Amino acid sequence: MPNTTVLPWRINRDTNGFPSYRIVNIAPEITPTQPIAIAGTSGAQLVEQGLAVAQQRQLIVAGDPLWERVQAFLAQLKQGVSLSEATQAAGISTALVFQLAELGQQTSIQN
Repeated sequence: MPNTTVLPWRINRDTNGFPSYRIVNIAPEITPTQPIAIAGTSGAQLVEQGLAVAQQRQLIVAGDPLWERVQAFLAQLKQGVSLSEATQAAGISTALVFQLAELGQQTSIQN
């Protein structure tokens, strides 16, 4: 289990006097294997591929407000607007963009 930490806590003792434990495993959701450059048409293509994967996995639905904001971001990115300006104008986080790009990158590697 790389990049994980196990933290045991003693909660209380059971009826026989033995302690009972609970464990919380905290791990990052996505660990990029390499940095992803998101700019222009190629960056937009990765995000679009990731968006398609997210839709297939039913994580997002076409026409939802978030979908529309991602589409607005993609349009701005394709017009040459910087990543930070495009995310701010579209009202989405750069974390979301990188997650979608990671999904898109995984898809292109598999194909």
